[in-house]
Amino acid sequence: MPEPDTGCVVALRFKALVRNTGIRLAAGGLALLTACAAPTDAASPPSLPTPRQQRRLPMRNDSWTRALNTSIDEIERHGPGGYATDNAALTAFINSFRRDERSGRLRFNAAGARPSFCSSAVYAAMLSALIRWDEKRGAISAAAWEALRPKRAGDGVGPWGYANANGPGFALLVHELGAGISFTEVSRAQTWDVLKLWWTDAIGLTENGHLAMFVRDEGDSIRIWSSNMPLDGASNGYGFKSVPKRRIKHMLFTRITHPEAFAKASAIGKSDWLASLLRRNVTWEECCRKCAVPIERGSRRGDRAAMSQTSRRDAPDKNRFPR
Repeated sequence: MPEPDTGCVVALRFKALVRNTGIRLAAGGLALLTACAAPTDAASPPSLPTPRQQRRLPMRNDSWTRALNTSIDEIERHGPGGYATDNAALTAFINSFRRDERSGRLRFNAAGARPSFCSSAVYAAMLSALIRWDEKRGAISAAAWEALRPKRAGDGVGPWGYANANGPGFALLVHELGAGISFTEVSRAQTWDVLKLWWTDAIGLTENGHLAMFVRDEGDSIRIWSSNMPLDGASNGYGFKSVPKRRIKHMLFTRITHPEAFAKASAIGKSDWLASLLRRNVTWEECCRKCAVPIERGSRRGDRAAMSQTSRRDAPDKNRFPR
């Protein structure tokens, strides 16, 4: 068993002294000692953290987490709904968001967003959560809602065109809005962080990947939520699945910490860089640099001891989104 923190040892000894000598403390003093003597949380960093571990990632806003929980629950209530990357799936997704002419706000019909594909699932969860989060705040203008509403758009054109693009589209959208941060280490991930997976080293034109919501780390695998292909017993469409880490070449997590920043959505125009990923591949280093993500040791899943080579045949999702 690891030794308790020195400060907590002192507190425990002092509390024993209090008991043995009859010293009386005010309630507040006892509470402080009790808090100090309590065992540390299992998620706390080790007593001698490395410089990398000392860098803290911002936590999500609790109200945003609640909005995500409710939105994903609503989508799940209507069942898997099927997985497809054809025009019908894109049309159903676009039509599931309607503009309220009176308020300018968006309304989401979760039952209508079927069949689905991975980027539509993640964007629907994010946008419907934003609708809920903003209900009593009014931080998002009618112009911003219109910009956020999914529509037929090329890669890198508008918010949906960013999220639906090859490469790190969702991460780049959040970065340019100043709505959150991206990182590469699964040890830092929280439930409902957005996760882009790549099954091979190719990023861009010939990539094979998947966009999902991170649920938890399961050791040799990770648990995700998205619209999934019917592989390894997973549901065909919306649902949860576990993915072996050995299949994954790269992971890029994105955490929304400032949902109010989506008020600037109408300023998102066209990203020539994202659009170029329909014609070329880029390196993992360029991908991270574009999203202001430091490349950590072991985050590039060419950490060969952790990941094996993944063939196209083994890739669970080919990340071919309709446009």
